[in-house]
Amino acid sequence: MDNLFIKDLTGYHFEPGKILLNDQRYVLMGANALGTLKRDLIFALGVERTKGFMLRYGWNHGSDYAKKLKSMYPETTKHEWFYLGPKIHSHTGSLNVVPSQITYNKETGYYYAEGIWADSYEVEQHLKYFGISEEPVCFMATGYAGGYISELLERTALCIEVECRGKGDAHCRWMIKPLDEWDEEVQKEIYFYQEKNLDKELDRAYKRIEKQKRTLQKALQVNEELSRVLLNDNRLSSIVTVLGKNLNAGVMIEDKYLNILELFPTNNVHTMKGHINEIQWKKIKDGMKTVHLSITEGNPHERLVTPILVKNEIYGYISLIKEHGSFSEANVLSLERAAATCSIKLLNDMAAFEAEHRLIGNLLDELLNGEVQERNLYYRMNLMGYDIHEPHYLLLISLPFKDDFFNPKLRK
Repeated sequence: MDNLFIKDLTGYHFEPGKILLNDQRYVLMGANALGTLKRDLIFALGVERTKGFMLRYGWNHGSDYAKKLKSMYPETTKHEWFYLGPKIHSHTGSLNVVPSQITYNKETGYYYAEGIWADSYEVEQHLKYFGISEEPVCFMATGYAGGYISELLERTALCIEVECRGKGDAHCRWMIKPLDEWDEEVQKEIYFYQEKNLDKELDRAYKRIEKQKRTLQKALQVNEELSRVLLNDNRLSSIVTVLGKNLNAGVMIEDKYLNILELFPTNNVHTMKGHINEIQWKKIKDGMKTVHLSITEGNPHERLVTPILVKNEIYGYISLIKEHGSFSEANVLSLERAAATCSIKLLNDMAAFEAEHRLIGNLLDELLNGEVQERNLYYRMNLMGYDIHEPHYLLLISLPFKDDFFNPKLRK
């Protein structure tokens, strides 16, 4: 009987412009097209909303199919439909359903099934566009199975994909049972099956994109001004001023011992020194990343802190400070960019300091040894900011000879 049903149920009839399956019209669509649709939905709506959209699509497909079958073959028992369901689903071309257990008790209504899905097109398409996922990706198959069984049971059943090749597992393994027999954590999945207004979903997606756009614009504006500071001004005080004015917040730079180096505005003395607990200090010192602290000691305030790294070591910290409230993504991006700007400025200062002292030391040795040519002397003195044509003071220091150095009279 199984083979007869399957042949009858999957026998397509073709007419010009139509594909009919038991008088129901179907549209032939390639797996690549469906994969592209899912990709575009994820880009527009995000993974969570796309998951809900495709679960509901699959649910309606499975539920409608079960309704159609029951009306066509009313004499067929539920028990038979439960066993035929996986075979019918396999003939849709989306995957191959291999059940390992199907249990149904007509008297108690108990139902449980599990198995694997082989050759899921949803896995193939997800890997093609997104690579390995953190969660199962066979949304439409999950929805289809749940909708089909729920229609037959006449109560809500949930199919859960507990393993998935899309997230690196060996198989796509699924389980189905009535909603009230799942634990509370799994029951939350029913949220995805609740009807959503697509217009509202798209509107929320548009607003989210606009918010991200504004965040990026603000971060780019701060980045441009910090770049100008680095090229023209190159002072830490200018960096904190740019950041504070653009983000309408207090800014402070402290060294690694939490001594204040710069602050904006100048009366914004919200130092961390002596006002953070041991856990907060460890979080800042060891984290090497941006952290949000709620300071309750001294002057209570909210603080976003990121380290200033020089040669892979913490030189100090730069903070955004607010009396209350939270920090936006733009705040985080701008603060981290300011920390990078400080790092470059400090590296430049160190390099300049080392180079200047090396030049002075080398030049002095050459002058004492009479090895400097006049034209080269003008050039090198000019690099160090000296005009050799201006009057200069000459300081001569006479040191005792080595043999007389320990003579007490000379030391006096």
